[in-house]
Amino acid sequence: MSNSSRTERQPRLVIVTGCQRSGTSLVGQIVGAHPQALLLDEDEGMMRWARALLAGDPRRHLLLPGLLARAAEKYRVGNPRIVRRPLRPTALHPDITHLVLKAPNLTYSHAAIARLPGPVKIIHPVRDVRAVVASMDRLRGTDIAANQLRLLRQDPGAAATYAQEIAMLGDPGVAKHLKRALVWRIKSCAHAHFADAGLDPLVFRYEDCVADPRAFAERIATHVGLPSAEAMVGHAEVLQGDGPGALDRERPIDRGSLGKWQQVLTPREEREILGLVGDAMEELGYDRSPQLSEEQRPATSGQTDLRDAPVIVTGRGGSGTRLISGIVQQCGVFLGNELNVSADSLEWVDTIYPIAIEKHATEGDPPPERRANWTAALRSTAERIRSDGKLADDALWGFKLPEAMLIAPELLEAFPEAKVVHLVRHPVTSSLRRTHVTSRTDNVVGEAVCASAYRAVGRDPALAESDPDWRRNAITWRYQVDPVARLGKALGPERYLEISFEELCADPTATRQRVLAFLGREAGDMPPIPVSKRRAATRLWLRPQKKWIWRLCGETARMLGYGPV
Repeated sequence: MSNSSRTERQPRLVIVTGCQRSGTSLVGQIVGAHPQALLLDEDEGMMRWARALLAGDPRRHLLLPGLLARAAEKYRVGNPRIVRRPLRPTALHPDITHLVLKAPNLTYSHAAIARLPGPVKIIHPVRDVRAVVASMDRLRGTDIAANQLRLLRQDPGAAATYAQEIAMLGDPGVAKHLKRALVWRIKSCAHAHFADAGLDPLVFRYEDCVADPRAFAERIATHVGLPSAEAMVGHAEVLQGDGPGALDRERPIDRGSLGKWQQVLTPREEREILGLVGDAMEELGYDRSPQLSEEQRPATSGQTDLRDAPVIVTGRGGSGTRLISGIVQQCGVFLGNELNVSADSLEWVDTIYPIAIEKHATEGDPPPERRANWTAALRSTAERIRSDGKLADDALWGFKLPEAMLIAPELLEAFPEAKVVHLVRHPVTSSLRRTHVTSRTDNVVGEAVCASAYRAVGRDPALAESDPDWRRNAITWRYQVDPVARLGKALGPERYLEISFEELCADPTATRQRVLAFLGREAGDMPPIPVSKRRAATRLWLRPQKKWIWRLCGETARMLGYGPV
């Protein structure tokens, strides 16, 4: 494995195997965040190097330096993992003792892995098949079952072992959800092959890991021969950017995806999946009893509590939404069980993001059945979060997420008594700041939003890749802010509160009083709000882009009370 003349130090290999959408990415992040580890991912060319390694191909030495360099880019500044040397190949940093391969597609390669000369540790997470099938369904543009069929046919050993499964996967008459369940059974139960090969895999359930991540991080560290490290449960502070399969590396460990499958699968699909792979579920410690009912849940429109009335805190990302989130929480509003450093309600990400992507990636109005599914998903998420938080029916609750702007009408359809707190900022200062996830094309949400926003202003969406950040910011600012502002005018002052970032910075106490009045709360003994007035100050007269931005966004800005700068 050495990529230099320093052949005496061989890093230990840690390979994360299992079925896609079963927590392999999370486990890779946990181990890869350890100060003595470097995570290698599929989108960095890892599989090409891994296959050369397993085949004993000498080209692996040529492939490794580039792979190490690409892998190191996902680590934040201050976390060196490699050493770049003039006129010599890139090498591992001396502190790195473990290479972590997040490689579910090496699950069929137990025999080749067992033949490697150095020490290898296998980590094999598993997950409820229903959640895996539903997650595969939400991964648009990737047919995991078809990809696995191709890999199984290419591997002579796997082709012989799974001949019956290969026939079913290749049968066009077999439903997609059953093919996905079949892939889950093949790959989840493959841990037995690693055990038979003497590789002693660490097998555990994804659900248990997210319930107690610290305990499982310690188990994982012990298994692979690393000391415990706090960074393993704080990987979001070590890694950055996006990864394969729409992975957000900066998302902390949370339980937000548990139970999401109930919003995707039908009762009939659940029964068919249980009938096909129920035995394997039980072997892995899952209850194979069906959880979905054919009966419709009772209507909730007649409820007298606040379950239909969340406080939705939103605003264009980078506009100071973290500050307004803090104020809303001071006013006694529960915003969720899992908040990140920006005070975003992380438990809503897995529900709001897919709806936003589907809505903005598709031209025209969604059909009624899709809107009904979205409503059910949003209400189910709210019910789970409130239950986890043990909220009383009359407890004031809500959530804060900038991307909620993208589905504001759908949220109001799901929660007919909702109140909206909308933080706005002058389009010029907002556009001349750093980008937000919704104004970049390097992620699935931003890609969908940018394309729709560019079409809305009559600009070729292909230009989003080459346009400067400020122009993309301006186009997406108008696309996101204008509909919410107009919707707010229709809601009226009882249900819509618009706060400018500038007034928040100028007088945060007065802003808090407005929020309290809007929510019908009494002012108690509250701590001061730490806001620097300099945050709103910029040297805009030095920026020539301001005229272009104002021409594009001026109409919306005037509706918000802004003038040209």
